[in-house]
Amino acid sequence: MKILAIGAHPDDVEIGCGGLLAGEGISKHILHLSNGETSKYADRETRRGEAEAAARVLAAEIHFFDIPGRQITDNETDSLRVVSLIREVQPDYLITHWALDGHPDHRGAHDLVRRAFFLSGARTETDAPPWKCRNLLYFHPFSSGYGFTPQFVLDITAVYGKKMEALRCHRSQESFIVPQVEAVSRYFGQNSGVDRAEPFRAEMPLVLHSDNLVELRRQ
Repeated sequence: MKILAIGAHPDDVEIGCGGLLAGEGISKHILHLSNGETSKYADRETRRGEAEAAARVLAAEIHFFDIPGRQITDNETDSLRVVSLIREVQPDYLITHWALDGHPDHRGAHDLVRRAFFLSGARTETDAPPWKCRNLLYFHPFSSGYGFTPQFVLDITAVYGKKMEALRCHRSQESFIVPQVEAVSRYFGQNSGVDRAEPFRAEMPLVLHSDNLVELRRQ
């Protein structure tokens, strides 16, 4: 399975789906739309270096688009850049921000990626042939979780340590993101009968096969 996770800023992906990316047997790509240079805690070079360190922990290939902070929007130029990367990577799944995230950059990223998700499977002006991903998943909004009801949660108990190791690579942001991530993963885990979990929503209907139903009955 191959995954392309897209975040507005360095650390967004690790916060939202670092546990999923910490799993074995997955080909992982991370796209940071910006370098996080608008952060009051660190400059562009620091945040980029932190993102590269986190990607090494997760064994993920990393990509940067260098879109200026506060300028992440759904526009034709950047959507085609995302389409080109999707066709190059050919992921099974895309993962990005939820539509009602409270941060304007996160909302812009959602709209941009959602457009690219649909365009990547159609005939558009890029050199590569179309590629249709199986689904587009949305992770829990760090900025504001009001109204986010997950359609499924992923048990990340076994890989929680690696997720937090990757997250702590973002040292300039660590003091305020780590406690909140710990609280969210514990909350959704305990409400799902496991120790730690990551919640998700999906753009397209999720399909359960017969072997999945057998496993559900066992639980």
